[in-house]
Amino acid sequence: MLGSTVKNKPEDKKEVVMKVVYLTSGPRGSGKTEFVKKIASFHPEVEVISRDGILIELFSSTSLNPYEGGHYVAKDILWKKVEEFLSSSKKRELILDCWNGFSNERQVIIWKLRELGADRVVCWQFMVPIDLCVQWFFTKPDSKGYSEIGIRRDYNLYYEMAKDIEEDGFDEIYHINPCQLILNL
Repeated sequence: MLGSTVKNKPEDKKEVVMKVVYLTSGPRGSGKTEFVKKIASFHPEVEVISRDGILIELFSSTSLNPYEGGHYVAKDILWKKVEEFLSSSKKRELILDCWNGFSNERQVIIWKLRELGADRVVCWQFMVPIDLCVQWFFTKPDSKGYSEIGIRRDYNLYYEMAKDIEEDGFDEIYHINPCQLILNL
């Protein structure tokens, strides 16, 4: 496991189960979803809930018309799944892969996770060079219609908006470069 079990004193012989949520954060194309898939393949005991996965399941795409409400439907489903996970005693750790580029979005997500029963909320902030991020973005099936200039602007905007991410309320923040090997799974 990624680290969510706390044992009480030996004489208690009681295990306290902490619900830990790992929230991915980074610009589009930074490798969040692929990294999460890799972690999940090594740790099947960890639950994964992905906003993009829900969108693809429902609409076969992550690029939707913002006026049709598909993102709101996916968001409702995402939060129902999160609530089911946090109210269950079976699994202890959840990776939540959803967009949260702005501080106020992250703060709302953290607040909601705690309201639903998360004991710890950990941020996995993805740090990837801009050229690689652009390259990875354009390998995605839904990248048609986007410009390189737009992706570079999004990249810069994300890091500008996340410069004070440590003030958002996470219990811990880990900077992740998915280009590096994961040696200690």
